[in-house]
Amino acid sequence: MAKTIKFSAHTKSYLDELTKELYYKNYFSFFDSSIEYVDLLIDYIVENVLKNIHKKSPIILAKYGSFYLTYNSTKRTTWYIFFEMDETQVLITHISNNYKKEMSIINC
Repeated sequence: MAKTIKFSAHTKSYLDELTKELYYKNYFSFFDSSIEYVDLLIDYIVENVLKNIHKKSPIILAKYGSFYLTYNSTKRTTWYIFFEMDETQVLITHISNNYKKEMSIINC
C-alpha cells in the first residue's frame, strides 16, 4: 500500500501566507511568480518526502516533526520540511528556512 502525503492545517496556512509575503515584501514582482515558487516547494516535497533522503530531527527541533527534508530553492535559501510518518502516511507538520535562527542548529 502506498503512503499518502498530507499537509497539516498549520502548514497549509503557512504556505498560503508565504505566497502573499513573498509578493508583498517584493521578493517577486508578480504574484504569479510567488505562487510558482511555493508550488515548486510543494512539488519538491511531494516528489521527495518518500525517498530515503530525510534525516531524524535534532532533539531541539523535534517539536516540529520527527524527521526533516531539505530543499535548496536558491544558493542562499534552504527550506526545512518537517514531518511525521507511519506505515500509511506522511504528515508535513512544519516548514521553515535557513533565515530562521533556530534552524542554524541543523547545520552545526
